[in-house]
Amino acid sequence: MDESCGHSKFCANCGHPAAPSLIRWPQVDSHKWLSTLRAGHLPPDADRATLEKELDALRAAADAHERELDRIRTRMVNIQADVDRLSCFLQSPIRRLPDEVMEDILLWAWIASNSHASRGIPARKRHLQSAEDLPALCPSRVYAPPHVCAWWRRLVLNRPAPHPYYELATRDLVDFRKDDSAQGWCYAFPDNLGPTLARLPYPDLNIRIDNTKHGGRIFPTLDETNAHPERWRYAVLENVPCWIMQEVGEQHLPSLRYLHMSLGHDAEQDVGPALSAQERSLLLRNAPQLHSISLMKKQGLQMQCLPFTLPWSQLRQARLSNIPLAVSLEILAECKFLSSFVWWDERTANEVDLQDIMPSGRVVSDSVTELSVALEGLENTSLGNLLRWASMPSLANIEVAYAPTGLLVSFIKQSACRLTTLSLHASIYTMSSENFLVIFEAVPELERLSFLYDTYFEDDWMPQYEGETMSLFLHALSTALCHVQPHPSTAYRYLPRLNTFFFRCPERCDTSFLAMISLRGRSRRPDPRNLAKTAPLREVWLETPLNQEDVDFMRVLSLAQGFELYGLNTCSAMYDALLPHDWKPPLEVSRCALIDTRALLLST
Repeated sequence: MDESCGHSKFCANCGHPAAPSLIRWPQVDSHKWLSTLRAGHLPPDADRATLEKELDALRAAADAHERELDRIRTRMVNIQADVDRLSCFLQSPIRRLPDEVMEDILLWAWIASNSHASRGIPARKRHLQSAEDLPALCPSRVYAPPHVCAWWRRLVLNRPAPHPYYELATRDLVDFRKDDSAQGWCYAFPDNLGPTLARLPYPDLNIRIDNTKHGGRIFPTLDETNAHPERWRYAVLENVPCWIMQEVGEQHLPSLRYLHMSLGHDAEQDVGPALSAQERSLLLRNAPQLHSISLMKKQGLQMQCLPFTLPWSQLRQARLSNIPLAVSLEILAECKFLSSFVWWDERTANEVDLQDIMPSGRVVSDSVTELSVALEGLENTSLGNLLRWASMPSLANIEVAYAPTGLLVSFIKQSACRLTTLSLHASIYTMSSENFLVIFEAVPELERLSFLYDTYFEDDWMPQYEGETMSLFLHALSTALCHVQPHPSTAYRYLPRLNTFFFRCPERCDTSFLAMISLRGRSRRPDPRNLAKTAPLREVWLETPLNQEDVDFMRVLSLAQGFELYGLNTCSAMYDALLPHDWKPPLEVSRCALIDTRALLLST
């Protein structure tokens, strides 16, 4: 307290922060001041001095308040930082973080420690994640509780999870050194590659040997480089010669589960004529855990069969890219326990005619339950060969992109399979809207339908049906899904077991057809004759740009009609990411469908 002031420290007279209610300056009579001005006179000097003194005091009090407020704000920031730091230990302790996050922290800490700088092995992470996104909690010498250390040790040493890929290019496998005696360059194998891989903090390794950017023909053997093949879990061989693949296949690979091989090295010629199984070498005989294989043929390589064989009985998954028909059918015939088959092709019609050899009979694969086929463009000769000569009676899940309707339907009928899941990628350039009824007629027991409208097209592509637009195409989809009575042109009536619908489109589209599909089987006046044939949807998944009005409408619709709706946050994010010229809604055929749908919602 200031003795000369007589007030508390919250006072402007003594220079301390003051509250406005404690100011003791005389108050100026505002009514008298304004009356003097209206009469055309100047206020007295005494009143003017009083007003100026009072104004200065208020300004000083405001400045004092501002300084005190800054001090309080600084204190609040420090307190909030302490609160956030302490709450991390309660809300997200280290033992509850996902294993993948912990391994990312371990990889980041290993790279930050510069322990790999002696060799410079690049690490390719499957899910790109910057160091700023990693959690702040990390084991250290300062904070090392016993239970955290034990959990961390068990995670790193005993439970391998998805690891990053470590790329080994030619420059990592061979050191080129200048030879003074020969006045030239020679190559030597690095001595520290093995110790560097040994220091990696993982029991298993994901290795990628890539020679795409380095076209040298000098390749050391795995024994010379000591690349720890016994620790390989996932291996990718990209643009390496065939003898390197054979050497890898002859190694002892007890942990190998997945192997990708790119056929067709730059320094190799075309593969010769077809060989019998006895004339080909068996690869990967010492890989007891191998269950997935991926083969990709380089464009331009003339090949009709594989130059080697594989342990077919172990394979559960196969992924083929640009592979000739004979190889695809051989894998389907020999792999008796194959469950997933992925096939993708971008070969031209001339390549297909030269490489695809028609078999003597159809190949039946009783074990395949999941099939995924895709084409690059509208050339479908290779896909037609595969679907014509393959049969899969146990098929339950199929994903099709750019496949002609006739080939797809004939394949389903000749396989006599019970399809429960269908993923269809189509557009007005790859399929006519009239084919929806034909496809749905072939899959009467369908339970899950996923539809992706592909917006990609080339300048020379024309719609399958003249004058058809995206809106007409999507409305035809909703009409086909909402049919109750038999269609006059086909025997298709309804999909009685359909309960899940997933729709994806990267561009804006008319949302009225989405509402119609969501209301499938939920008529306000149901017909008793159709109760056994109409199954309402339980789940609807959306991934397309929607503005806030459409998002609110679909959310209210799901609550009112009782179906589960997912993906609205993704739809809003996709709409926010659109360019300004894409904000305009798409051209609609008619507003009647949207009006009828919203009227149905209001009536319920």
